[in-house]
Amino acid sequence: MVIQATRDGRPAFILIDAGLDWRKDRARFPWLLRIELPIREPDAQGLCSREEADHLNEVEDRLLARLGSSDSRYVGHITWNAVREVLVYVRDHEEALRLIEHEAGVENIELGAEPDPEWEEYRQFPV
Repeated sequence: MVIQATRDGRPAFILIDAGLDWRKDRARFPWLLRIELPIREPDAQGLCSREEADHLNEVEDRLLARLGSSDSRYVGHITWNAVREVLVYVRDHEEALRLIEHEAGVENIELGAEPDPEWEEYRQFPV
């Protein structure tokens, strides 16, 4: 599901996997991992060009492959304010951060993890 929205007065494009079963997966994946990929050349609204979006998609795919589908659930991403924020629920946040940090040297990404055992972040979207 793609949502065009406004966050803090700025345009945002949100891509969410509306097919996740949060009731089933929340017990296995209680940690929300946030991966922030900077937009190299944002336009005046803080969004990226088609070419840069393609690059960010490739980086995102590579990072998700490092996490593996058996140890994570991809929620989606939000592009806004010169950042692509990727949201993933993971089983083991320390292992997930370690795997992503291994890739981080090339892309200059910012990482964070927070407990979200009820998947409140995911449930805020109209899924």
